Amino acid sequence: MKTLVTSVALSLALTGAALAAEGDYDDPGMHFSPPSGWEKITLAPAADTAGQSDDEQERPPVAVYAWHRGQSDQRTIAINIQHYDGSLDAFEHQRESDLRKAADGTFVDKPSKTALANGMPVYLLNVKAGTDVGHFVQRFDYLMIDGSRSIDVSYSGRQGDFGQKDATDAFSSLYVVVYPRHP
Repeated sequence: MKTLVTSVALSLALTGAALAAEGDYDDPGMHFSPPSGWEKITLAPAADTAGQSDDEQERPPVAVYAWHRGQSDQRTIAINIQHYDGSLDAFEHQRESDLRKAADGTFVDKPSKTALANGMPVYLLNVKAGTDVGHFVQRFDYLMIDGSRSIDVSYSGRQGDFGQKDATDAFSSLYVVVYPRHP
């Protein structure tokens, strides 16, 4: 019996990543499970950023999910993580500024401060962008920091197809803790 318990424990230890559901995003500081019906998109390998400081690097998303991929009501969830050592308020101001600069006709509603289910403080941004009638994009972003990184989890799609409750429900599995630092 002791051998069986040891074998099971060793098997679980060696396949720890397999314990997460397929499509989940996990790292030492966060966990996210997409809602049912969302497809994880395979991302191309990141470009080599050797020689650039962490502040100069614009990293691609670490995970992207799609709902109704290729259809007119498609929605996406993207997780973006960057090296960061500032405050949550400073990150929110910088992200809001970046979003406004990224596209003409971008409007950011007053951000609201809230918390994840585990108590981690986050900002919720409601962003609308577009200049062509019928082609407005809406997105809701959860912004947080974990002591080493800035994290932006966005939910986006065509404006009018969804609301804030859809986004916050989709973010309900999001769990972030202070990122472990090794001495």
